[in-house]
Amino acid sequence: MIDEIKKSINSIFEERVSSPFYGTLITSWLIWNWKIVYLTFFVDQDKLKGTKIDFIMNNYNDIWDLIYFPLISTVILLTVIPFLTNGAYWLDLKFTTWRINQKNDIEGKKLLTLEQSIKLRSDLRELEENFEKLLERKNGEIQLLQNQLNELNNSKTKQDIIDFNGEETASGDYKALIEKNLIEDFVKCYKVFYNGASPFPEDIAEEKREFFIVNGYFRSSGSKYFVITEKARNIYAEIFNRNYVVN
Repeated sequence: MIDEIKKSINSIFEERVSSPFYGTLITSWLIWNWKIVYLTFFVDQDKLKGTKIDFIMNNYNDIWDLIYFPLISTVILLTVIPFLTNGAYWLDLKFTTWRINQKNDIEGKKLLTLEQSIKLRSDLRELEENFEKLLERKNGEIQLLQNQLNELNNSKTKQDIIDFNGEETASGDYKALIEKNLIEDFVKCYKVFYNGASPFPEDIAEEKREFFIVNGYFRSSGSKYFVITEKARNIYAEIFNRNYVVN
C-alpha cells in the first residue's frame, strides 16, 4: 500500500516537473522570491530574530511576489515570448530573401566590359567555325557511305563471279560469303566499324558474328568493341569493285 502511494506521488511529481507550465511557474517563482531561497539555504538562523519561518512570514509575505507576479511571468513566457521569437525569425527570413533578390537583380543588370564583350564574341565565332567544320566533315563521310550503300544496293550479286575473260577470279573469302549469303551482313558490319571501334549491329545473329571473327574479318578491340582488319578491307574492296562493274 505504501509503495503504491509512493509510486503515485512520484508520478504526479514527475508530471508536474516535466510540464512546461509547472516548470516555467517554478522558475518564475524562484526568480521573484530569490530572497526567500537565499535566506533559507545561506543565512544562519543565529543572525535572525526568531526562526527563519517567522522572519519569512513577517518580511516576505507580499501576495504579488508570491502568486500574481510568478503567474503573470509564466503566461508571458509561454505565450508572448514564442510569438515574438517567431516574428523575429520571420522578419529575418524576409530581409534575407529581399537581400538575395536585390543582389541577383543588380548582378543580372551588370554590363560586361568592352574586353569581356570582345572575348565573348571571339569565343562564339570560334565555336561556330569549329562546329561548321565538324558538320561539313561528318556530312562528307555520311555522303560517301551513302553513295557506297546505294551502289551496293543497286548492283546485282551473282553466285558465279567471273572476270571479263570468263575466268573465275573471285577470292575464297568472297566465295564463302556468297555461299553463306553473308554479303549484306558483312557490308553492314564493315560500315558500322568504318569510323572506329564499335559493337556489332544488334540485328546480326550470334553465329554470323562468330563466323566473321573466326575468319579474321573483324578483331576485338576490348570489351564488346571490334575493328576492321586488313583482310576485311580487301574483301570489301573486292565486293565494291565487282558489284560496281558487274550489273
